[in-house]
Amino acid sequence: HVPKINGEIPSTDEATSDHQRLLD
Repeated sequence: HVPKINGEIPSTDEATSDHQRLLD
């Protein structure tokens, strides 16, 4: 998983956002 926000480590919220994008 690559962080979408520069310099920010992957978080639970980010992982959830990625999953939602996959569902969309």
